[in-house]
Amino acid sequence: MQDGGKGFETLKFEATPFMPRPASESLASTLQYIYGIGSEDVVLIASPNHVDYPVVIWAVHQIGGIVTCTNPQFTAEELSYQIGICKPSLIVVHSGNLKAMLIASSMAGLASNGRVVLMDDAEPFECDNRTAPPIFPTLSGLVHEGAARSAPLVPYTMQQGEAKDKVAFFCWSSGTTGNPKAVAISHYAIMCNIIQMAVHNGLRGHPDQMGSPRSWHPGDIALGDVAGLVIALHLSLFSAMSVVVIPKYELRSMVASIQQYSISHLLLVPPQAIALSKHSFLSDRSVDSHVKYILIGAAPVSPHVQQSLVKLFPRAQIGQAYGLTEMTTTVALVSSCQRRGPLGSIKARVLKSDGRLAAHGERGELFVKGPSNALCYYKNPRATRETFFDGWVRTGDEVAISEDNEVYVYDRVKVAPAELEGCLLGHPFVDDACVVGVPHPLMGEIPLAYVVPSPSIADWTNDDQFYSTISEDISKYVATRKAGYKHLRGGIRFIESIPVRDAVMGLPEKSKWEDSEKNIEGQSQFQPTNGVRQIRVSAVMMLTLVPS
Repeated sequence: MQDGGKGFETLKFEATPFMPRPASESLASTLQYIYGIGSEDVVLIASPNHVDYPVVIWAVHQIGGIVTCTNPQFTAEELSYQIGICKPSLIVVHSGNLKAMLIASSMAGLASNGRVVLMDDAEPFECDNRTAPPIFPTLSGLVHEGAARSAPLVPYTMQQGEAKDKVAFFCWSSGTTGNPKAVAISHYAIMCNIIQMAVHNGLRGHPDQMGSPRSWHPGDIALGDVAGLVIALHLSLFSAMSVVVIPKYELRSMVASIQQYSISHLLLVPPQAIALSKHSFLSDRSVDSHVKYILIGAAPVSPHVQQSLVKLFPRAQIGQAYGLTEMTTTVALVSSCQRRGPLGSIKARVLKSDGRLAAHGERGELFVKGPSNALCYYKNPRATRETFFDGWVRTGDEVAISEDNEVYVYDRVKVAPAELEGCLLGHPFVDDACVVGVPHPLMGEIPLAYVVPSPSIADWTNDDQFYSTISEDISKYVATRKAGYKHLRGGIRFIESIPVRDAVMGLPEKSKWEDSEKNIEGQSQFQPTNGVRQIRVSAVMMLTLVPS
C-alpha cells in the first residue's frame, strides 16, 4: 500500500519489524494486554483514508474483535448515534476528526479517557476559545510498545465452521427504510465475496490478471465503507495488487497519481467519473496507457459518461457494479475480463407487486441470497425481520433481469429519506416532511424536502420573505446535524399536506414528486434510453450518498 498523499509512506508485506504483519501483531498485543480487547469487543475507526487502516483491522481481528468504521465527514450528532449502537471498547481516530469524536462520545455517554487512540500525530485544536492539545496515545506508539513486549500474543483461534457466524465488521447501511443500521458481516461472508469477485474477474490463471504488476486507486471510496473494505483493500491485496491511498480526493492529484504510480485499476464514484469525462486537460496527459479497468459504484452513470470515458481510456474495460451492504458488497458487475451478470453462487429472484415471480424482463423487487449474506442488523430485530428471511435478502430495489442474466435497475433509494425526515421533524416550524431525490449533474441525486409548516406559522403563508428566512433556518438546522452530502442541496418546498400512498402504513407518495423533479430538471444523468430509466448493471449500493 502506498500513501499517495505523502508519496513516501509505504506499507509492504515483507517480514521486517516495520511491515504490516509484525505491525498488526504488535498492535494486537498492545490492544490485548493494555486495553483488554478480546473476542466480541468493538473497535471503531474514524479516519479518512489512511495507509494504516489494514494494520488496525487485522490487529483487531487477530484477537477476535469486531471492527466498525464511520464516515469522517459525520457530525458529532451522527457519530454519537453510531457509538450508541455499537458501544466501542476503543476508538481509533484521525486528529482531524478528534474534536467531533470527543463531543460525540460525551453525547453518547461514553467516557473518552483511555478509550481513544490517534491514527496519526495529533495537532492542537480550538476548543471553547482556548487551545487544547489533549494527550492521547498514537497508533505508531502502540505498535512500538507491542513490538517491545516480550509476552507472546495469544491470537483468537476460530473453531471449524465458526467463521460463518463470527462477526468481522459492523458496516452501516440505511436498508430500505429508516435510520442507519449496523450490518453484522461475518468473516465467512467477507472471504466469500472476495473470492466471488476474484473468480468473476477471471483471476484464476489469467495471464493479464496474475502475471503483471497492477495497482488500484480507490479514488473517493472510503476504506471505512464496505466497498472500500472489501474491494479497494482486501480484494486488491488478495489479487496481489498495490493500493494507492489518498486521504482526500482532488481530480488533478488523482490524475497525477495515475502517472506517478502507473495506476492500472480505478475504483470511482459517479462524481469522479463525470469529472474525468468532462475535463479536457486529460487529453494532454499520458494516463490512458496505464489504466486497464475502471469500476464505478455508488450510483449509476449514464451511457454518455461511459462513452466519454471510453474515448479517454480506449484501452480500459469500463463497467458498473450492483450490490448492497446486506450482501457484504457486490452482487453483480461487469468484470475486467468483460464477464457480466451476478457473481457465482448468487441466487436472485424478482417478485412482482402481487407476490408472483417475475419472468425474464419483467420488473419487480429484487431478492438475493448467497454465501456473502450479512447476518443481521445489530440490535435491530424488527428491521432484521423485514430484510432477512429464509436466507434471502430483500433489496428494496426495482429491477428486471434479462434472459442473459444482465441486471437492469429501475429505481432505488439513494438517500435514507427517513433519516432526514426525522431530523426535519425536530425543527419547531416543521409539522410534517417528505424527502425525495432530485437529479444533479455531478452528484447524481441530491435531497429535496417537502415541508408542511407548523400551525404556529400558518398565518404567514403569503409572506415570501418570511418563508425564505424559515427555509434558510431549516436548511441550517439540518446542516449542523448531518454530514455535508446529506444537506438539503435540492432545496425546501412548502406544501399544505403530505399525500400518502398507503393509508395504513402512512407511506408518502413520493414517485410523482420525484418524476416531476426529473422532468423539471431536464438534465438528469439518469436520462433513460427509449423512455425507460434503465441502467445496465447499476451501481454498488454501499454509499448512501456520495460525499461532496
